[in-house]
Amino acid sequence: MLVLLAALAILSAPMARGAENAAQETVLRRQETTITLRKTLQEARLLHRQKDLPAAAKLYERTLGLAKELGGASLEHEQATAMAGWAHIQLLQALEEQQKGEFTKAAEFAQKVLDLDPQHKDAQDCQRFNAMVRQAHGGSRSSKEALTKSIELRKEQEKARILLRDGLLYFNNRQWAEAEQKFRDAIRLVPGNEASFYYLKLIQEQRFAEETRKRELTHQQRVLQVSSESNTPPTARPTSANSNSPTNNSTSRRRVAILEL
Repeated sequence: MLVLLAALAILSAPMARGAENAAQETVLRRQETTITLRKTLQEARLLHRQKDLPAAAKLYERTLGLAKELGGASLEHEQATAMAGWAHIQLLQALEEQQKGEFTKAAEFAQKVLDLDPQHKDAQDCQRFNAMVRQAHGGSRSSKEALTKSIELRKEQEKARILLRDGLLYFNNRQWAEAEQKFRDAIRLVPGNEASFYYLKLIQEQRFAEETRKRELTHQQRVLQVSSESNTPPTARPTSANSNSPTNNSTSRRRVAILEL
């Protein structure tokens, strides 16, 4: 009997050690997964702040998957943070689709959030607003062509604003030619760009004022030059050997007569 018990003890020892090793392995795997989860969440939040929304959304989804795999209450904070970030991105995309008139796609993004969290207030509000706007548009929804042209117009307006800012920089540095080119380019993109027309008029006025100042300066310099020449004493002429000749005396008398007149 004692021999049997000893044999059982010898056989059960490896089994106990195996179970213990398996438990330790499980703990290690959970710890590694938890570290990966937190690192992934940190990267997702960084991409979110950098406005790289598609990449951030993928990392948030991965974080949520890891949290579901681990379970437990110890990761509730990380799970809630990942859910909030992911939902925020989905609702931003829904808003973008609404602005394009793509109400079906907008509803799909909001519904993704509600599938994970049916009580998500922002997603519920988004769905209600989307339905209301969709109904208001009704049959008067803009065509694809009109929407495309509207997007192109907004892009051109943004380019015109950049050209206007560049033109103002040149204008403030009194670089009239460069500023004029920027303003004219802005007008070509957006013909109704009143600010560019206004600064083109100012450039013309500045150029006219500069030309006027140049002309006045040139005139003043010429006046000074003439005045300087008139104040210079004339060079004495040599007396002619025949100064007492009748011709010279006659000429002198005529000069005196002219002076007396």
